[in-house]
Amino acid sequence: MLASFLLLTACGGSSNPDQVAMPSETHTAIVTKAPTMTSTPTEVVVSGTITIWHSWEEHYVPALMKTITAFQEEYPNVHFDVLYVPELDLRASFEQAALEGGGPTVLIGSDEWGPSFYDLGLIAGISELIDPDLLNTLNSAAVGRGRYQDELIGLPLDINGVVLYRNTGIIPQSPFTYDELISLAKSANQGDILGAYLDRSFYFSGAHLLGLGGDLMTAEGEPAFDDEIGLRWVNLLLSFDQAGPTDFFTDNDVFAFKEGRVGFLVEGTRRRNELKEAIGETNLVIDPWPIHADGHLSGFVLAENIFLSPRALGEDNMISWKFVEFFMSPGAQSEIAEVGLIPAISGSPVNVATGKVNIPDPIIKQAMIALIDGKAYPLSPEVSLYRDHIDRVLKMVFEAGESPTAALRSASEAIKEALTVLDATQTPVP
Repeated sequence: MLASFLLLTACGGSSNPDQVAMPSETHTAIVTKAPTMTSTPTEVVVSGTITIWHSWEEHYVPALMKTITAFQEEYPNVHFDVLYVPELDLRASFEQAALEGGGPTVLIGSDEWGPSFYDLGLIAGISELIDPDLLNTLNSAAVGRGRYQDELIGLPLDINGVVLYRNTGIIPQSPFTYDELISLAKSANQGDILGAYLDRSFYFSGAHLLGLGGDLMTAEGEPAFDDEIGLRWVNLLLSFDQAGPTDFFTDNDVFAFKEGRVGFLVEGTRRRNELKEAIGETNLVIDPWPIHADGHLSGFVLAENIFLSPRALGEDNMISWKFVEFFMSPGAQSEIAEVGLIPAISGSPVNVATGKVNIPDPIIKQAMIALIDGKAYPLSPEVSLYRDHIDRVLKMVFEAGESPTAALRSASEAIKEALTVLDATQTPVP
């Protein structure tokens, strides 16, 4: 049997948000296999066509193609219709096609799209479909990026997040506790060498609040950080300057680290190759988050999700869902790592150290282990409101000497007021 993979780019790669680029049939990639004869009349033949839309860059596509091939070895009568749509056009193209009753049965895209797609009925809830044992094999924070309104609306395919980098040429030892981090950084501070350059903005430090056992918001979306743990979190951020200079959502820390002058850096995993190239592969590691008090430091986790169309729920043998589950398997997740993405499967020793998942890049393996202690970046639409107000009061604490207690109260009250105004504008008038 001959399997032919053709990957063509959809038209309309326009960056104009008002111009929706709709894929045409001539840009559809078909992956097929010849049907096989059944040996007995009672044998169940799983067949049909799975349609996938994605915007993966060319060097990531082999992971998808190899996974399709492996799936077809198990289900030789299943065909694939695979379409690449430029990243700038994918969301709008999918939304328009799905609203018209078309589009793919499987979508690979940003986890941020999930809530609006679900509200519009364009993607299916999968809580009742997923095997709990399978769910437990995935990074729990990344799974959280697919939870919305008490429903699981997507599964993480690959992940990224905020981690603790270390230049081993400056600090050879990994810290187990936060106190050890401070001590190691202090010892390394000498001349132009900085033991640490830690960021105190919400995006890079907000997960520490959750790691210490606190909460950002309640289940109803109300502020929950103005408490004892919230105060402990702000005092933790204040103590960062014991280790060296601090940053607040700029690239000053990154520039200094790339110059080989910084021991510890808090930054996103997406920049790992850039940092590795700057200081050398042998000098760059990602450390697990150190413990502190009754918890640990932490970083936010985000994901690229795989979504299921409601139309897929009516398929014979649920073939699209079978493929979604298959993409969560150790073999498929190993293919994710092979192309340089961080797999969504948990970085536990069972999966990584034992070789259950093949991770050729040591930095990816270290990232997977570190992101076990990561926290899901809030999926709530109001998270930007929280971020802006919290960043505002944190600057007041760090730059103007504002009381942490007063700052947290100020942010909480401002957020509550903003939420009230937002609710009023969204409530229809009778």
